[in-house]
Amino acid sequence: MHRLVMVLFVFGVAGTLFGQEWREDKFVPMKEDIVSYDISRSGNILVAVSARGPAARFDLTAKAVKGKKVQPKATSVVFSPAPQGDFVVFGKPSNRYDAGGMKDVEFQLGDNNIVVNKAEGGSHFIVQGPGWFHVWSYSQRMNGFGFDPRHRIMLSHDGNRVVFWNGVRGSLIAYNGGFKHPSSSKSVPFPDLEWFWKLENPPAIVGLSASYDGQVVALALEDGAIYAHLESKVDTKRKEEMEAAGMPTYGGVPHVVDSLADAGAMEGMDKKGVTAIAVSPKGELIAAGQSLHPQSAGSDASKDSSHILVWQKGEAPTVVGVHKSPVVQLQFLDDSRLVSAVQDGEIGIWNLASGGSQLLPGHGVIKKFVLSVDRKTVVVLQTIKDKEDAFVVFKEEKAGSRPQLEKAVTAVPKK
Repeated sequence: MHRLVMVLFVFGVAGTLFGQEWREDKFVPMKEDIVSYDISRSGNILVAVSARGPAARFDLTAKAVKGKKVQPKATSVVFSPAPQGDFVVFGKPSNRYDAGGMKDVEFQLGDNNIVVNKAEGGSHFIVQGPGWFHVWSYSQRMNGFGFDPRHRIMLSHDGNRVVFWNGVRGSLIAYNGGFKHPSSSKSVPFPDLEWFWKLENPPAIVGLSASYDGQVVALALEDGAIYAHLESKVDTKRKEEMEAAGMPTYGGVPHVVDSLADAGAMEGMDKKGVTAIAVSPKGELIAAGQSLHPQSAGSDASKDSSHILVWQKGEAPTVVGVHKSPVVQLQFLDDSRLVSAVQDGEIGIWNLASGGSQLLPGHGVIKKFVLSVDRKTVVVLQTIKDKEDAFVVFKEEKAGSRPQLEKAVTAVPKK
């Protein structure tokens, strides 16, 4: 059992984040259920798709933020990371728009296409449709992958590598380059297989994350196990076994993937498993949110809390912070700062270099958050009440540059 290292940072202290602090900038009630949204490179423009179907564009720099409908029937939206701010709305039909919301190009793609991942620093994103995943540029469809609810897929930051978890076969696969436009609608090319790893009888996946170059990959499973591809190291034994058995490798080679060490036991608490995972841009840090349940609380899930674990280069983990409810999403701002979101609406900003931190209260139950490409804006989607969501916009500013907004200091009380 590994020694549990507790590091509890001081919350809400100005100046602990290199003289910067995060403030609530906007609260945008939607009064409807939001199914997809994305923001521009600088975080100034938001496009959201509601469960009723329409997509609307919001200028987050306006004093009074109001939506302007851009498309009546939509399923998903994705912003280009380029400075000009083009965005694509999938629906019937699917269209590309300029930053001002003017339609540029129409795509005939069919219905029910959902954006599931994008390369923040590249020119590709991944769309899920009936029975498939497709890699897209912002103008045309590229490679295709089979879809199953047990699968996960993601692009590296630069868009040059695809990481794919086949939850049916228990295979973690990396594809490098080879993005090609199909010569016809019936011929979708496959990218070059780089490396793979296999796990027998895998449980359900919780999360998949990778470094910016896609070389370091972390996989979290429902049983609490975390596996990491930390370096390009060939599994020589597995390679020889496959060659001897005449098994095909499809041009790739088996790699070593390590099981990360657990944090050990906490007095009076039971661990309920990992709920979120993230890899830092350079791949030196892996963070995970792990749910905790008081042993005295029986089966009352409302008593669950969580802590955030960080592994440095695969070594034993350190606990860097705690939340009062389970973590739903983790993402690194850069190689030393981590953002966490928890069910009760709270956002945590953790500076792993200085030991500083900041907790930002919310207005409702968090569904997800999106970071702007320039890492100066966090837009959080929260459910305020049944079928009524709201966006909470946080901006990073110089400490003490302006007063905290009134709505940012009071969270919605738990019922």
